[in-house]
Amino acid sequence: MYIANDKNGERVHIESAKRGLDYFCPICNFPVILKIGPIKAHHYAHAKGFICLDSWQYDSSNWRFDNINRFGKEYQERIISLESTKHIADVLIDDKTIIEFQQGKLSQKEFNERNIFFKNKGLKAIWLFDVQKDYTEGNLFKVKGEKELYTWKEVNPTLKKYTKLTDDLFLFLQLDNQTIISVDWLSENGISFFGSNCKYTPEDFIKLCSSNSEKLFDRINNKKMYFERLSNNQMQSQTESEDTSLLPLPDNFDELYDKLISFVNTHNYWCYYGCPKNASHIVSQKDCGQNCHSLSTRNGNLNKVCTYRFKESDYRGCQIDRIFRDIEGRITQVNIIKNGLAEFKSYQQYEPVTDDILSIWKKQGDNWDRAEFYNIQRGIKAKVSRNQINKITKYHNLYGDIKYDNSTSDYTNDKVPYYNLKEWVLIYSHKTYYR
Repeated sequence: MYIANDKNGERVHIESAKRGLDYFCPICNFPVILKIGPIKAHHYAHAKGFICLDSWQYDSSNWRFDNINRFGKEYQERIISLESTKHIADVLIDDKTIIEFQQGKLSQKEFNERNIFFKNKGLKAIWLFDVQKDYTEGNLFKVKGEKELYTWKEVNPTLKKYTKLTDDLFLFLQLDNQTIISVDWLSENGISFFGSNCKYTPEDFIKLCSSNSEKLFDRINNKKMYFERLSNNQMQSQTESEDTSLLPLPDNFDELYDKLISFVNTHNYWCYYGCPKNASHIVSQKDCGQNCHSLSTRNGNLNKVCTYRFKESDYRGCQIDRIFRDIEGRITQVNIIKNGLAEFKSYQQYEPVTDDILSIWKKQGDNWDRAEFYNIQRGIKAKVSRNQINKITKYHNLYGDIKYDNSTSDYTNDKVPYYNLKEWVLIYSHKTYYR
């Protein structure tokens, strides 16, 4: 902590603290020690082994100290009380908005606990995470060919379960000394793939926070302004020879997405089945998701569209009436209305690669002990064992550990829904164990 109470109960910032005087924790009122060393930011701390009533762990980095210190001392480290529980907020503006700065490790559990605590108090929470190391070392990076879309090789452990944007929690990431970005739209799997509406310098970010500006909280308006600003150059060609932005596709072109492309881009070590360019129709995630100039998005939509499939089709001046897909989500026919007349366009169909879980096991799993499957239509992962497979005929159901893509909880043991539908692919198997 950077602010403690003196013997008269007055707040004393660590920069004004004097050796030899007594200072007390504002939560538990027990004496605290001055920590004034060369490595961590100067701060107060309890004696070693002492357990404070405040169970939260606070970052003592110089980065956090410097950011908190950009605000007036009257806003720094304010006590938030809810019934009999008290915690310290890094910064509290106008009794409405909490600002938390985090550089060090913070568990998912405590991150969630803090946000629930602030929400129950009726406060908005702004979090700024220092991800400069991730960004510099390439763990967090921009998606190739996109303006402000980002992805991770390994998601920050604190944020792995950050899967839904809410009106009481706002997340910002500091990429370098002069760049802070907002997190403003997420993929179906959360922050593993996200978009940013706005950039700020640290000074501008602090000014906006200090003024409690509504601009920080208006994601829709920020997103609209961002794409209007980039509308003239957002979809520029990645090569001179193949400009997908000039293809005669409709305004609602993102509806032409392929579920299997979404699958391979979400689960980056698997393959995409149905590539119209490749003779085998099977390509790696790298070929489909990173290097192919025909794969495109528009207007900030996260759905990936293979423009190569539609290069011979003229959609200008038309309205898409209906889209037909095969069982695996690939487009087989598009009905359109053009000049008041109905037309349809047909596209190449491919052999199916999905199947029901039992059929996959019978074909491939003679030596399996356990395996994991993924339902590409519904976003379900299912871990099952040989014993559970063998009991299908007895119970007329398959039991296993299941998890939905949009779930914030871990795997739960339950009936595997839709296990008998041809919507599953194998993603992992082993003779003796599974992860």
